This record gives sequence, C-alpha cells and structure tokens, in this order.
Amino acid sequence: MHWLKEALELLAPGWVGSIIGLVGIVAAGVTYVLTRQRTRLAYRYVGERLLGLSTDGLPADITVQYRGQEIQRLTRTLVVFWNAGEKTILAADIVEADPLRLKLRDDGSVLAATVLKVGRTVCQVEAKLITSSSNEVSLGFAFLDSGDGAVIEILHTSEKRHPEFLGTIRGLPSGLHNLGRITGREFNRRLFLLPTSPRKLGLITAVLGVAIAGAGLLVPWESLSKSSTQALPTSLVVMGAGALYALMGAVLIFLTRRRYPKALHVDELG
Repeated sequence: MHWLKEALELLAPGWVGSIIGLVGIVAAGVTYVLTRQRTRLAYRYVGERLLGLSTDGLPADITVQYRGQEIQRLTRTLVVFWNAGEKTILAADIVEADPLRLKLRDDGSVLAATVLKVGRTVCQVEAKLITSSSNEVSLGFAFLDSGDGAVIEILHTSEKRHPEFLGTIRGLPSGLHNLGRITGREFNRRLFLLPTSPRKLGLITAVLGVAIAGAGLLVPWESLSKSSTQALPTSLVVMGAGALYALMGAVLIFLTRRRYPKALHVDELG
C-alpha cells in the first residue's frame, strides 16, 4: 500500500484542487459553446463613393446618367448577412408585416440591387427593388442554416453609404445583430508600406512574443547574469516583454479579423 500513500500525498496539496476546478470550469464552458442553440442573424456593411461629392454631388457643368436617369452621385454599398446562430432560419420565420429589407435615406434612391455571392445557392437568396419605395430593397431566402448567408451589392444615390437593415424574424426579440462596418480595407490602406499584411504581421508579433516569454520562463537568466560581465534582464522582465509583444500581436489580429463566414468573402470586401 506504499504506492497508495504516495499517491494520496501527491494529491494533498491545494494546487491540485485548484487545477481540477479550473479544468471543470473550462470543460463546462466548452460544453456550453458546443451545445448551445441560438437564433441569430448578423450583418456587416461597407460603402464607397464611386461618383460625385459626399454632399453636393457633381459640379453643375457635369451630367451623368444611369439607364437614362440623371444622377448627382453614385454610391456602392455591400451588405453581408448570415445565420450567426445554430438554429436554421426559415422563410416562414420572417414576419409578413415587417419583411427583411435594406432602407436608404430619403435623399437618394436605389438604382440596382444584386446578390453578389451566396454561401449556398440552395438557400435561394434574392434581393429585389421595392416598387412602392425608391430607397428600399427587399431580401428573401428559402432557409439559412448556420453559416449560410449572402453578399448584397446596392448601387444608389444616397449621401449616406450604409443602409438600415430592417425586418422582424420570429425567435429574434432583440432584432438583427449589427456587427458594424467592415474595416479591413482601411487598415490595409493605412499600413500599405508594410512588407506584409497587417494580419500576418500580428501573427508574427504574437508568435515572437510567445517565444520571448518562453525564453524568459525556461532560461535561467539570474544564473547567467552571475557569470556574465554584462547585466542581463531577469526572467520576469523577459517574460513581461514577451507577453507585451504577444498582446500587441493579438490586438492587431483582433482588429483585422474577418467577422463573417469565409465562404462569403469577395475581393470587394477587402
């Protein structure tokens, strides 16, 4: 029974119970994430001015027509929407009195609306101009499984580049989930002098930081400083520097992440 006594002595310290408790918390969190069932429709957007000024439109001596219609400005807006939950969203879940639609400001009108890309064609996503309203586009689909969605391109003349996403879906009392404007292209423009993309730079910085922190943990810096003629940093300082680098890389990766399904990516989104 000597081995049993040794095993009990090994399990006696308090840190063993702490580790077991931590593992239990992590396991509970992972189980929740894997088994949760949510109904969630998310969207993001980006817009760019193709023609005209942001406020006054074109100069008085310049005239531009789109399919015979004279326009003062031309704006291109891309809206990405997808099922960000686990439950399937059916067409029957859309409330008939408040259908899904994209609405621009009253200062402009929609010229064209196109489904630029879909995750799966079987979802039958469609975008149509609403004849009774010149600044709205109706959206429809047969169903959206988790991760299914589409990219909608809208050409319009509104001063505001981003439309409102309106509509009511049963099981979504809090409404549609707006994840904000897509900013990847802006980061690329600001950092275009870098030899690599911001996301890759963040990954390299994070890996470098982890390596430095590992060196601070494993290398006996205090012992080396005693045998060296030059002052060496302590393990704590090296680990702190590594953690700072890793944090900087993680922040850069977070800011440039793609917060929509990869299957919906198009080059126009940046």
